[in-house]
Amino acid sequence: MNKPKYADNVHELAETWKKMMPIDGQDFFKITKVSNDTAYTEIHLHCPLRGTGNAEACYKLMNYDRTLMEEIGGKLVVLESQSNSGKNYCSLAIREKGRNMNDLIQAHKNNKN
Repeated sequence: MNKPKYADNVHELAETWKKMMPIDGQDFFKITKVSNDTAYTEIHLHCPLRGTGNAEACYKLMNYDRTLMEEIGGKLVVLESQSNSGKNYCSLAIREKGRNMNDLIQAHKNNKN
């Protein structure tokens, strides 16, 4: 997606996030829930970090995605990473830039995994 539009709300942020992903892989990127302030999404691609336990590498790998979201007015965090969750998908949360994100526990900071 060339020059994505700045999003006006969390629903638009989630839709734009999905549109920024490769067109031939749209089925792998899912919007699972949108509340008043948060969009929850999943990535169902096989991650090379799956099962490694290295959520810090996931955090670094997802920097590009965070940067894309910043450009359209959003913030993105990985809540569950294939690297350490035991799941075959990643769970993410998206909010509008400037919203508090402290209640969202990022995968690389979650000691339970």
